[in-house]
Amino acid sequence: MDSLPPGIDLCAVPATTPPDSQTASNLTDPVSLSITTLVISSILLALSCITVVIRTWTNRHRLRWSDHVAVVALFFHAANVGIIMSLHRYNRHQWDLPVCWFDASYLKRLYAQVLTFGTTLLLSKAAILLLYLDIFGIKRDVRIAVCVGLAANTMIFIPFIPMASYYNAPHAGQPWESITDPNRAQPLLPWAVATGIASVILDVYIFVLPLPVIRQLSMSASKRFQLMAVFGMALMGVVAGIVAMAYRIELLIGASDSTWYQASVAISNVAENSVALIVGSGPALANYFKAHIAKTEAWVSIRSVFRSTQSGRQSSEGSSKTHRGRPLWTFGSPRADPGAQPKNGWELTDPRPANSVATALYDRSQDDARDDRGGEHGYNGVVKTVTVSQLRRGRDSTDRLV
Repeated sequence: MDSLPPGIDLCAVPATTPPDSQTASNLTDPVSLSITTLVISSILLALSCITVVIRTWTNRHRLRWSDHVAVVALFFHAANVGIIMSLHRYNRHQWDLPVCWFDASYLKRLYAQVLTFGTTLLLSKAAILLLYLDIFGIKRDVRIAVCVGLAANTMIFIPFIPMASYYNAPHAGQPWESITDPNRAQPLLPWAVATGIASVILDVYIFVLPLPVIRQLSMSASKRFQLMAVFGMALMGVVAGIVAMAYRIELLIGASDSTWYQASVAISNVAENSVALIVGSGPALANYFKAHIAKTEAWVSIRSVFRSTQSGRQSSEGSSKTHRGRPLWTFGSPRADPGAQPKNGWELTDPRPANSVATALYDRSQDDARDDRGGEHGYNGVVKTVTVSQLRRGRDSTDRLV
């Protein structure tokens, strides 16, 4: 590339020499990560936007610092994803890229991508830590732990921005093309790997931080499990950070095919930032689901379909046990136990909070009506079946017989 003769068409020259396993470069239809980048980036950006919007709307009457920081992080994340998608045609092996593509426009977008990525990571992780402060800040130990996390977050990502500016932008009086020097960005790659390792450690810290507090809360085991599941989504952030770090190491090792590894790093960066934003919106999403989705007829129907078999089995078992202990007598049924006492009452056929059918035994003679056949004790009664509806509003519950 450095010894190209003057006047040659740079769009017909590959950016680097193919490896030994390749016979020639393919500048027309090579293997590419372009479609993968567009699809994954679009889906993750859409999920990030939806979750942050729901979070903001759910907390609209009591917005806190964590919500404001999450919104700002979303703007930087959207800018970062937009830049990555605009560079999708570069997601090839470097020997399948023409030299003419490496112009000033490409280098400027590459620099903007690095800046927006680092800023998004800084703000998204800060939003999660501030959320912990909002929820568990009443505990002194949690406040100290959050402050330690915020300090570590700042020390990890703030220096990354000036480092990227020094190595990924031209110095004073130099053109943007000067960055294409392969020795120019070499010192930045080890720094990026070190930053990735520190980021993974911080992700583990964020994941572990609320677990001891949740375990000490006075609540049922199922409620505690649900709460741990909400905050346990931070484990996805740990996985995304590890994947991103692995690709940064590959980029450091495989400098001869930097464009391919840069595409892999960019995809994992989108996943890492998206997961951080989604995790920070987890509690608000849970509240939104309980308030607006769990009460809808569609969700109740879906839930009843999945639980019908189990509920029917439990209902039949419970009904058989109940009937053995205190049977209801109807016309045509076997005579009641002589020692049994008549008892008026209701028995629901389905304990779920929806429309159900109840059967009541009405004893006409109240106490002493007996069957004349054989001198055995029996009770004349009328079985009446009605529908029982249960209405729930918020935490209050009222039962109504219809």
